[in-house]
Amino acid sequence: MKITTQLKLTVAGLASLAVGTTIWASLNTQKAALDASILNKSGLVRGATQRLIKLETNGQPNDELRQNIDRLIQSLIDGDKELNLPKASDTKYLEKIQITEEAWQQLKTSIAQYRQNPNLKAKLIEDSETFFTLTDEAVSAAEEFSAADITQIQRTHWAILVLYLGVLAFVFWTIQQSTKVLQQSVITVADSSSEIAATVEMQERLVADL
Repeated sequence: MKITTQLKLTVAGLASLAVGTTIWASLNTQKAALDASILNKSGLVRGATQRLIKLETNGQPNDELRQNIDRLIQSLIDGDKELNLPKASDTKYLEKIQITEEAWQQLKTSIAQYRQNPNLKAKLIEDSETFFTLTDEAVSAAEEFSAADITQIQRTHWAILVLYLGVLAFVFWTIQQSTKVLQQSVITVADSSSEIAATVEMQERLVADL
């Protein structure tokens, strides 16, 4: 393969690698943002529920907050573009958030029963503590898959760096080869010129001797 062709292919490869890396970085930036949103919303469910129970036991029921928690939990499972939440795909997190959703339904029942009978306050608080534990586990699961994604991104970054270094090494080698070829060509041309000069000089001498 000609050296010029090798250089052209190398440049094309570098351009393709740059485009691919840019697209990859963009996709992973979006994924990191979604991971952060899942983690944040999972934490909101945990905090908002504790606030809801506190309001209930203080005689200040807040149905709007309860509806917001409903939406948050469902969105963490099924996804919600408006809330910047993707559909749950991590197996462990999905399992934890589904268990959380079941516990939430139980907690809502306890809230309704408490409103009918304030003597059930102890049961309501107990159910809220159980729910808090489950939401905490869901948050931990979200932290785990988010950390795993970050680790994978870091590994890929190193792989890309190694690939870039490999391509640059190939470019350096190609340039070295080009230099050797050019040097050899110069030497060949110089030798040919010397031979031609010697031949001309010999011919001039022969002519002069005639």
